[in-house]
Amino acid sequence: MKANKTNRRLKVTIFILLLISSVYYMMSSGAEEVPKSSVIRVGILPDESPKALQERYSRLIEYLSKETKIQFELVYPKDYSHLLNLFGNHQVDLAYLGGLTFLKANKLYAASPIVMREVDTRFTSWFIVKSNQTAKSIVDFKGKTFSFGNMLSTSGHLMPRYFLENEYGIVAEDYFSNVGHAKTHDVTVQKISDGEVELAAVNSNVVQNMLQDGRLKSGDVRVLWESAPYYGNVWVVQKDLQADVKINIRNAFLNLDINRATHTKILQDMRTTAFLPAGKSDFSLLETIAIKQGVLE
Repeated sequence: MKANKTNRRLKVTIFILLLISSVYYMMSSGAEEVPKSSVIRVGILPDESPKALQERYSRLIEYLSKETKIQFELVYPKDYSHLLNLFGNHQVDLAYLGGLTFLKANKLYAASPIVMREVDTRFTSWFIVKSNQTAKSIVDFKGKTFSFGNMLSTSGHLMPRYFLENEYGIVAEDYFSNVGHAKTHDVTVQKISDGEVELAAVNSNVVQNMLQDGRLKSGDVRVLWESAPYYGNVWVVQKDLQADVKINIRNAFLNLDINRATHTKILQDMRTTAFLPAGKSDFSLLETIAIKQGVLE
């Protein structure tokens, strides 16, 4: 009888120890998920000057902090490659990327797309010239000077190169006397305005914004050709950011309503009327073009 009681006590003890071990294992396994961050670092596409970027994003950052109850802070990358590296090194948690930069970030670091602006579903590139330029077609610029935007820019390089080849059979380096790359879109526009280059490819939205805020006068440049629309920029988060934080951030973007007085200026700053859910499949065409051009393996 005594032996039976001892055996029962031993079995109960073993059961309790196993139960404690199981609970500890489950808690340890769950600990691999990245905890809630006290600060969300936001890397933004450096497509304009730092001053213009600060003016554009300040209201959005303030709104996100208030809406999610998490502090957000802007990180200003030096260029597109720097932004990609910052994301890869987990130095930013949320990033605003161009289509090509996103494809690279997704391939290298599993960047997770969450939202895009409504206007990002119909991006276009403009080929611009100085207003007094009499040429009527891109083919008139054989042997002339030309500038793309940044090498990693979707609207300033990837798609303009595609359109040149697809629409006109033009390989830039073989057709123009000199092919340059500007650091940002506003620099590209300035190169045309100053007469530094004769033809350039640029994000159409940036030109429109420069005209609206006075950085560019209506008579400074002329649009020679506009591309067909394509998907443009996208907001992404780190793959290991805590799930409820991702959802919180996504919902904050989606909740922005142009009809609400407190949201109107934020959306105007973002140059859109609304944010929409985004997925990798939205960038299938860009991915095919990038692979064909050899900029995405």
